[in-house]
Amino acid sequence: MEAAKQLMEKGWRLSSGDKVGYVILKGKGRLYSRVAPYVYANVNDVDGEYYVEHQVVPSAARILGFFGITEEQLLSVQKN
Repeated sequence: MEAAKQLMEKGWRLSSGDKVGYVILKGKGRLYSRVAPYVYANVNDVDGEYYVEHQVVPSAARILGFFGITEEQLLSVQKN
């Protein structure tokens, strides 16, 4: 909803049911306040850690759980 509002403020015409692609940006605050339409987002501003922790790791943990690897183990890997 926030990304759609931002697009409409920039002159985009949207209708009910339109899909709006968005990304989560780095920063603090509630998630909705860190949303931006992907077409206007700078890749350097995207919160990569959010995507790793909330999308990549949970998906990988479901698959790797078969081998006894947990989400906690994946998140505990030292960052370079």
